[in-house]
Amino acid sequence: QVKLVWYYNNALGRPNKKKFIARSKSYHGSTLIAASLSGLPALHQKFDLPAPFVLHTDCPHYWRFHLPGETEEEFSTRLVNNLENLILKEGPETIAAFIAEPVIGAGGVILPPKTYFDKVQAVLKKYDILFVADEDDVRVRQYDIRPDLVSIAKDRSLTDSRTPVILRLVLLLWRLLRFIKGIRQFSSSPIIGEIRGEGLVLGTEFTDNKSPNDTFPPEWVDKQIRRSPEEHRGKSCSAEISGENLKPKKFNFSFELSNSRMYVHK
Repeated sequence: QVKLVWYYNNALGRPNKKKFIARSKSYHGSTLIAASLSGLPALHQKFDLPAPFVLHTDCPHYWRFHLPGETEEEFSTRLVNNLENLILKEGPETIAAFIAEPVIGAGGVILPPKTYFDKVQAVLKKYDILFVADEDDVRVRQYDIRPDLVSIAKDRSLTDSRTPVILRLVLLLWRLLRFIKGIRQFSSSPIIGEIRGEGLVLGTEFTDNKSPNDTFPPEWVDKQIRRSPEEHRGKSCSAEISGENLKPKKFNFSFELSNSRMYVHK
């Protein structure tokens, strides 16, 4: 996508438009440029990253970063104002594109707050900046995103999306969605700060007394993940640490309905 965006601007006689703006906690891959775009410090440390042409703006995690009394829409407005200030500081003539996941996946299963993408797209259009959507886990149209370019990473899409086998998988997947209610029933627990996600991409934030300021140490979360039964790691789902106290879960197409109740209890 970076090469394509650069080629596009060069073809239009705008060779200075080279910079990309990504978001803190985002994940776009682990290669040199993809890791630079990602907003995870672990991908930058000891690799001399991010690359000079990559800038990062705020993570849109309302639960963790909102100010006291700030509504979701006010939070979105503040973040987009920060984005616009960054664009003006660097010079709109130097900004090539803004890249974002509809839902930040590996960085913490972070859903966009209300009106966030509407406001972002208005600013990008104002300064003639391309919008690159990285829809690895969640589709862009779910949030009425109208990107200029889309990166698609799906096992069951395009040519294969309408075969009988894939349609059968879709029907089974809808049945699996019901078990999410079993996960969300723990949201009232005093050690669960937030359960968030879309579809079968879920994240559980562990805190003390539901406060984002009193999170459990990463060693504790790591220990809980390693205690998970082997049949629930890799084969049916993946559980990984991508934040200080977060346990993301991504359930694959191989996830069996018979396992769902056992997974919830574990």
